[in-house]
Amino acid sequence: MKLRTVMCVLGATVVLPAVLAGPATAAPWTTDQVVAYLCTEAHDAAFYHDYTEAEKMHLWKFNGDIVPEVEARKKVFGTGELNDTTRAGQCGEKRTEFLDAVDAITTREKDTLRAEYRDNNAAIKAFPAKKLAAFSEAGQSEMRRKNEKYPQ
Repeated sequence: MKLRTVMCVLGATVVLPAVLAGPATAAPWTTDQVVAYLCTEAHDAAFYHDYTEAEKMHLWKFNGDIVPEVEARKKVFGTGELNDTTRAGQCGEKRTEFLDAVDAITTREKDTLRAEYRDNNAAIKAFPAKKLAAFSEAGQSEMRRKNEKYPQ
């Protein structure tokens, strides 16, 4: 299951429950921390927007410029929107169905490498950290908003 977690961070939504420890920091979170933050509580609209923007980051160009995670949510939940309901489903009882849909859509709709990654091994190697940082920033930004609204 750990390999599938890493694959999800690289090319799909992270959907495995875990335990998040500690406050937000400037350093990117680990995959487990990103998953835990996504899956342990409801979030604000800004978080879901930022998280969806991170989902759009792919090495591959897809036919019709689709986003596999959005298409998988449409298939499994009837809407492509990431919200409290779809998050709970993709982190919970429909996790496997969601992941299988992401895998199938990714395989079926994958076209070519995006131009910035063609003949650019350094960019390909840097991509996983770049995408993980984008997911991390979505969670850390929400935590900062909460701390500003409700200082401790």
